[in-house]
Amino acid sequence: ASTVRSGATSWFDVSTPDGVNVIVVGGSGAVFFSNSSGTSWFAGVSGTSNSIRCVRHANGSTYFAMSAGDNGFLAKTENGGLSWTSMTAFPTTYSAQFKTLSVLSVTEAYVAAQSGSIDPKGLIYRTLDGGSTWTLMGSVSNSLTSLAMYNSDFGVAGVVNGAVVYALVAGK
Repeated sequence: ASTVRSGATSWFDVSTPDGVNVIVVGGSGAVFFSNSSGTSWFAGVSGTSNSIRCVRHANGSTYFAMSAGDNGFLAKTENGGLSWTSMTAFPTTYSAQFKTLSVLSVTEAYVAAQSGSIDPKGLIYRTLDGGSTWTLMGSVSNSLTSLAMYNSDFGVAGVVNGAVVYALVAGK
């Protein structure tokens, strides 16, 4: 396997649905993808200079993935990481960053927003149409740092409060 040596000083997350197709994201909007298990890498076009904190492929898809990060950056790719389409989940009056997302399918996904200064500090949004529209599903008083949805009805979220606390997330 080769190493991605350009594009970012820090890499924050990686996703692979099959060990062959891989997307890595990092600082300054860097995104690289491989369709050869990392033997060769190609630069994607994220459309942002913000740090991208997380990336996830949709279950069962090698081409559809979503990524999220600082200053409300949220985007999707439908071509394995080459190009990204921006999405908007929360109002511009809520200035926050995304730390984590869970993509169940090419239509259903969840993203957790974190704010250091605005209450509520943690918000969870859901899309059922591939990211065209997002609905607020829940909020917590502390910042959210992790989110894993098992299905539309059950998931787990990590919350900051001195230590990690887990809470159930209702998808409906």
